[in-house]
Amino acid sequence: MRCGVYVRVSTDDQRDNGYSIDSQLRMIKEYCEKNNYDIVDVYNDAGHSGKDLMRPEMQRLLKDIKSHKIETIVAIKVDRLTRNNYDGFWLLNYCEEHDVKIELILEPYDVSTVNFANYPYTIFVSSKIMEMNSAQQNRVALYLFNSINFKIKICKSLDNKEQMF
Repeated sequence: MRCGVYVRVSTDDQRDNGYSIDSQLRMIKEYCEKNNYDIVDVYNDAGHSGKDLMRPEMQRLLKDIKSHKIETIVAIKVDRLTRNNYDGFWLLNYCEEHDVKIELILEPYDVSTVNFANYPYTIFVSSKIMEMNSAQQNRVALYLFNSINFKIKICKSLDNKEQMF
């Protein structure tokens, strides 16, 4: 089976404390060897957020799906592909339209189809995973917002102290 490997990290913290690109590739290559998959291409969006699908390698992957270059996408988790519910369902539907399966090696959920009549549980579970990823994205945004505001307050405080001397 011809597969495309998709890997992504968006932050240095994910790279250092989460699943680095190298560790993602190692796990996926082992998985592909075990399942006799032929890795056609690797799509590496290191440094890009999963908030939408507008990433260079994701766009190349979408073109390769359309041209039938691959039959399966292999990633470690759904949040490597997208953290957005709408984009996640769009991607599932796009893959189904082009007879491409999605395999997530660290999540035991069948996200290979969006056939609502036959797989309502799959859709429910997939939506819950994407909701959790969306919530995580919101927590990160709030953390960054609070951190930036805190740093601004510290800088203003330091500026005022410097002016007093």
